[in-house]
Amino acid sequence: MKPPDSPQIVAVAQFCATNDVEANAAICIDLIAQAARSEAKMIFLPEGSDFISGSPEESIALTHSHSDKFLKSLQDASIEHGIWVSVGVHQKIPSTKSRIHNTHLIISPSPPSQATSSSPRLFIPAATYHKLHLFDVTIIDGPTLKESAVIAPGTEVIDPVETPIGKLGLAVCYDMRFPEISTELRKRGAEILAYPAAFAVITGRAHWEVLLRARAIETQSYVIASAQFGQHNETRASFGNAMIIDPWGIIVARCSESPISNIALAKIDLERLRQVRRDMPVFEHRRTDIFS
Repeated sequence: MKPPDSPQIVAVAQFCATNDVEANAAICIDLIAQAARSEAKMIFLPEGSDFISGSPEESIALTHSHSDKFLKSLQDASIEHGIWVSVGVHQKIPSTKSRIHNTHLIISPSPPSQATSSSPRLFIPAATYHKLHLFDVTIIDGPTLKESAVIAPGTEVIDPVETPIGKLGLAVCYDMRFPEISTELRKRGAEILAYPAAFAVITGRAHWEVLLRARAIETQSYVIASAQFGQHNETRASFGNAMIIDPWGIIVARCSESPISNIALAKIDLERLRQVRRDMPVFEHRRTDIFS
């Protein structure tokens, strides 16, 4: 894919998913349409866009009963509106029915090559990343969350994806606390880092913005962090504050705190990125003789 020769508009999204997969799909499709009307080349939807459940058992049941239909509906919307989509979802693992993956998918608006005029269009993502770092924590004055009770961790960092906005590195939510993955993605050529998230409220207030700005500054990359927001069920709430940060660490777009699903827009300017990297060539100064 040819690199963009001018700044490209992107949309970062924020909404409150529940255990109603069809309702969540309708929200995502509406957000995709909003972004396309705003002339965005790509929209970033949050972690758990398919659902936020109330238990591990419900997560497994919803993934096995609804995953394929949900993904197909997003692919159809991507194709209809001519826009790329980044989205966090749950995915089945063929070898087991007791665990699932927390997955970051990239969907291209180009129809999959396997589709024909006489056969249904299959869901085929442009890229698939399974979350490496699982959120197993007891938050002070907050909930205890054990993601590994149902989620199987990924096993690899995947190469940045060629998109109309630049080379995109994939991660998910809690991964942002581990700079090794963002550094590795930058080494592999990433210009943009994407973190679909459903960040806890207490940790979000303390750490969300500073972590994201740190990842942008240290890798000199754009960071796009889509977010769940609000009360999903009796035991689960998310912080929100979906945002886009430039390679100098400046927040260039942020979703509103409205309970209504919404998007924020910004331009990805790769010439600005190249200037930041030229003016302060930190990756050329890395002491790889001491640090791997």
